[in-house]
Amino acid sequence: STRRDVWELPNFWSRQVHCKQKSKVLAPKKTKLKQCKDAKTNAETSLADNTKLLENKQSELDALHIQLQNIEEWLSLSYIKASSVHGMGLFARKTIPANTCIGRYDGCTLAIVPKECDARNHPAVLQSTSRNLLILKANVGWRVVDGSFSRTRFINDCRGTGLRPNTIYKQNGDVFTTRRVFADEEFLIKYGKYYWEGS
Repeated sequence: STRRDVWELPNFWSRQVHCKQKSKVLAPKKTKLKQCKDAKTNAETSLADNTKLLENKQSELDALHIQLQNIEEWLSLSYIKASSVHGMGLFARKTIPANTCIGRYDGCTLAIVPKECDARNHPAVLQSTSRNLLILKANVGWRVVDGSFSRTRFINDCRGTGLRPNTIYKQNGDVFTTRRVFADEEFLIKYGKYYWEGS
């Protein structure tokens, strides 16, 4: 009998057809499997991002809660009424020990500058007509805030009163007592030379 090559055998072609059909069936499944793996990876990444976002939001909420607690405490320490020094003043609601934070001078940020000495000549500061500006230490550099809605803006300067200041500004805007302040005593502070130079 005559020898036949392998590709001429019926079984060979049958196997080739079977493999091609199998490949056609498996190809979509492989694509679907890859899509599922990609979707899983994306979901895991998204979950991690959302978890981090929630943690950040929780930290922000915790910080706000602390601020609200501070505000409630500050409100319990002082009240506003007419002052014999100037206009309205801030007064102690009760006797307050030295080195006690009675509030924070803060407000709308007008400018952020790298150096404290740059703050006064910033365009936003030069254009402002507010008399309630204060330079505060920021995380990076310094910021100028308009404290027109800050409760501590009612603290008058001791200049011309013959009295010594009983409060002081910290670099972050916190206002601390420098000595024991008695109930119904007015809080006084030094505004500083920059304030009076701009008068």
